[in-house]
Amino acid sequence: MQKVLAVDPSSSSLGWAIIDTREIPLDAGVFYYNTDISISNRVKHIVNEIKHIIDCYNLKRGDYFVVESSAGCINPRTFLILERIRGAGEAVALLNGLTVLGRINPRSIHVNLLGIKKSLARVFVKSAIRSYVEKQFSAFLKSAEIEVIPKNQDVFDALLLGYYFVRILKMCNNGGDVSAYLTDI
Repeated sequence: MQKVLAVDPSSSSLGWAIIDTREIPLDAGVFYYNTDISISNRVKHIVNEIKHIIDCYNLKRGDYFVVESSAGCINPRTFLILERIRGAGEAVALLNGLTVLGRINPRSIHVNLLGIKKSLARVFVKSAIRSYVEKQFSAFLKSAEIEVIPKNQDVFDALLLGYYFVRILKMCNNGGDVSAYLTDI
């Protein structure tokens, strides 16, 4: 069974989820990094964590890595930091044999899974994500002891990202073009 490692980076943490191609979450979590250290050291920490996840869950050739693309960022410094994090994650995935097809724009998830057709305040979108993930993966969240609270938002974002990516893969196995759903290819 193929697996997907989905990651959702922010400037201070990285949410991750592993979902198999039957749309079943296998595990999820978040790790935090010290924002007081240099960007290079932060990226090194992230690379080590992603490598650890790949090794622990025996991800290999044929499995996938997907990361959320930028949804737009007002602060150029934050944008550049997140791009370094995304690129480092993709590089460690590729070096470990995972397939990286591109990134997913979070807006496409909001429209296609959550039904949010217009721009809403971030707090409303995050609440909709938590509700969707809680409904879709309630048994997993309970067994993994992941509380549905705002502090676990990075985990919910990664779960939803991985789930959406698996759905794209399934649609494209029926003759579709994966690149039509991805950015930054």
